[in-house]
Amino acid sequence: MPARLASATLGSSLFVKPLAQNLVVECLPGPTAFVPALVKSGFPTDRFVFEGFLPHKKGRQTALKQLAEEERTVVLYESPHRLVKLLEQLEPTRRISVSRELTKMFEETVTGTVSEVLQHFRVNEPRGEIVVVINGKTDNLHQIKKMISLAQLEKQVVELSGEVGEFIFKESRNFDRSRIEQKTGFNNLVSYVDKESERVLVAGLQKMLPGAGFIGEEGTSIKGTNDYTWIIDPLDGTTNFTHGLPPFAISIGLEHQGKVVLGIVYEVNLKECFHGSADTGAFCNGKPIRVSAINSIGNALLATGFPYFMSEKVSSHMEIIRKFLDETHGVRRLGSAAVDLAYVACGRLEGFFEYNLNAWDVAAGTFLVQTAGGIVTDFKNGSNFLFGGELCAANSGVHAEMLRVIRDKWD
Repeated sequence: MPARLASATLGSSLFVKPLAQNLVVECLPGPTAFVPALVKSGFPTDRFVFEGFLPHKKGRQTALKQLAEEERTVVLYESPHRLVKLLEQLEPTRRISVSRELTKMFEETVTGTVSEVLQHFRVNEPRGEIVVVINGKTDNLHQIKKMISLAQLEKQVVELSGEVGEFIFKESRNFDRSRIEQKTGFNNLVSYVDKESERVLVAGLQKMLPGAGFIGEEGTSIKGTNDYTWIIDPLDGTTNFTHGLPPFAISIGLEHQGKVVLGIVYEVNLKECFHGSADTGAFCNGKPIRVSAINSIGNALLATGFPYFMSEKVSSHMEIIRKFLDETHGVRRLGSAAVDLAYVACGRLEGFFEYNLNAWDVAAGTFLVQTAGGIVTDFKNGSNFLFGGELCAANSGVHAEMLRVIRDKWD
């Protein structure tokens, strides 16, 4: 084995942060998502060497011993049933740290010699997601504890959105329109379904990621105690919902230090869950998605929306729509920005543009478009689309032409 080997395999991708000059991360079952995850997370390439798998059977003990002798910090992501077998391969007197329940921010951390830790887990059955740290210094371990398994978190949020989506679907079958309320305008509606859905989502997300903040359409505003913020719309397309008209959807985005790192759009009627994270890619019901390959505006199908507040920009907006109607396969108005963006991400639409949007409308969808290979900008071709209120999202083949038309007509 090469002396400089830092081997990594990653199936349930960790959100990796630089931990040490010599870092070995080894997770199961395969390396396919790991290298892209490192690049996306800004991991310095000079601190990581990827040369294949760390042996799982024959040669594993030799490999671990050599890496330990090189004084590398070794992080092993293990399943519970493999933990004892792993520990039995290590030198009994070597000091290690083992933390359990990664997705709950580590309920327990055991530090000691291999023999001591092994005895502990023979008495106390290991459960949850296990992280083993060999040669980890205290400061490194502190940072490791802050890691979040985005893939595992994504899976949990998908499950939660499905549960809440089922509630919304059932309520839509027998919805009492007398219980509709108006918010800030006569056509800006809200119902008990929006409010109850947000309550359940917030409660579930708080358990998954304690300390995270919240920005919710229906009034949830919580300042977090860490660098994570959930941006949620419990029912995007409320007007559609109150009329029994698809689509309407749940939108959940997770923002970390100014960047969205996870997004879920659950379209209730078709039970389609568009989901992804910075570590895994973009998917619809578990199948990978990509933006459309169409590279001509003349062959594109676009979507837009009309804001609740018809500002002085309405004339410019209509001129843009008229131009696109003349030059594309058409412009659709589906009534849910989250769904529009999800449809761009999976290639059903080539592009989407709108203004007077809120962060909860677009946090998840714009992330999915970008993760699926698309481009998202504001109308000035900048990056202020999450909180800036306006955006143009499209595949790379038509985005520039869409933006040219928009900028030409936008006062």
